[in-house]
Amino acid sequence: MGLQWQWNANLKDGWYSFEHEGHLRLFAVDGCTPQGKQNILWNTPNILTQKFPAEAFTVTTKMEFNPAKMGENAGFIVQGEEYTALSLVKGQTDTFLTLTQGKFRGNTEAEVVVFAAEAQSNTVYFQLKVELGTPTTANPYPAICQLSYSYDGATFTPVGKPFAATPNKWVGAKFGMFCCAKNTTAKQGYADFDWVIVE
Repeated sequence: MGLQWQWNANLKDGWYSFEHEGHLRLFAVDGCTPQGKQNILWNTPNILTQKFPAEAFTVTTKMEFNPAKMGENAGFIVQGEEYTALSLVKGQTDTFLTLTQGKFRGNTEAEVVVFAAEAQSNTVYFQLKVELGTPTTANPYPAICQLSYSYDGATFTPVGKPFAATPNKWVGAKFGMFCCAKNTTAKQGYADFDWVIVE
């Protein structure tokens, strides 16, 4: 992977592979439940991220989700002290497209699913559009984000309202991909990311 990519925590064996030629495979390891932490995405170490590269840009990626057990979750995230993730989640019988919002600020951890709908396919395109918002004294370079999805790669449907990215501790806002499981340490399902295009 290029040097623009960084993990949310120190890399461990078994998080990813290139065994599917031309694809990045992220495995649904138990990253969502680190010891002593709440089961929220902010605490997930195996998120592959990249710092925002410009004031305005678009990122699009194609993902194929291959879950093995209920609760496995894979998708695209905008990450800071506040974060928003658009992902596929394996339910008991169906797979759902969900929009999750959360925050980690001080000692406050919170996360909520604000949108959920049955997924039409396990192959989905995620898109993030970032525009420069109206500057303020507190935030002279606000990055206004909108997440969307598509099942055909041509027509994208926005999910949720536009939101402002927030910095994350000692770094700025990041975007990235993830695939995680809950309450298991064994390698289970996975998600294949075909490509990531930043424009």
